[in-house]
Amino acid sequence: MGAHTVTSPDGRTASLRYLDAGTGRPVVFLHGLGGASTLDYAEVAAAPGLAGFRLVLVDLMGSGGSDRPDWFDYSVAGQARRLDGFLADLGLRPVVLFGHSMGGAVALSLAALDPDRVAGVILTEANLDSGGGIWSRAIAEQTVDDFTRTGYAELLAAAEADRNPWAATLRLSSPPALWAEAVSLVAGATPSWRDILYDLTCPRSYVFGSRSLPDLDLEELPRHGVRTLVVPDCGHNMAWDNPTGLAAVVASSLADILNQT
Repeated sequence: MGAHTVTSPDGRTASLRYLDAGTGRPVVFLHGLGGASTLDYAEVAAAPGLAGFRLVLVDLMGSGGSDRPDWFDYSVAGQARRLDGFLADLGLRPVVLFGHSMGGAVALSLAALDPDRVAGVILTEANLDSGGGIWSRAIAEQTVDDFTRTGYAELLAAAEADRNPWAATLRLSSPPALWAEAVSLVAGATPSWRDILYDLTCPRSYVFGSRSLPDLDLEELPRHGVRTLVVPDCGHNMAWDNPTGLAAVVASSLADILNQT
């Protein structure tokens, strides 16, 4: 696992960790709230259809194998700013950004910092508007102290009781980081992540799990030039529910990006 040094304004350091495999056009995977790309997308990245690409699976700060310093800005914008330096240091240009759920909002914020660097965007049920989702709203309704003290343990226990695969990465996440990310998702951004997506000129795909449908964006997004696709037999956690199906959709999106760039 690679490590990228993150430095605070007063000189303190921490590590952003990632897996980097393959050669070719780089594809950077960004996970959702409480996730970890190095675990969530390991099976997807191993699919034969993704051979020929450089796959970079990033654990956002506060998640997975990355450090969780108390001085880091865990907002969506803060994560994007740090990744901006990460991409520059690794020389990842042009790059395809893959973002799931919260990771989609991070990917769009990152793309807005330097649109010319982005060859394409693949989003899986990404946050496009303010208001958050079920889990981020439940977290953001608490104070950071309450969530850190009791709410996080209750959330993890509920995920484990439901045998939700999310529990495997949730237990690796920093409670204060989760809280800050959730608050950021609920607050949204200006311009909105949706507006950023619509303004990008690179190829863009938005992926739904079949169990998440119906969704108005299935028809709305194509009106703005965004290709929509559906992974069968899965819900929001498509990387766990149907990794083979997700890999096939990602491969199709990557082929489309290569054809247009």
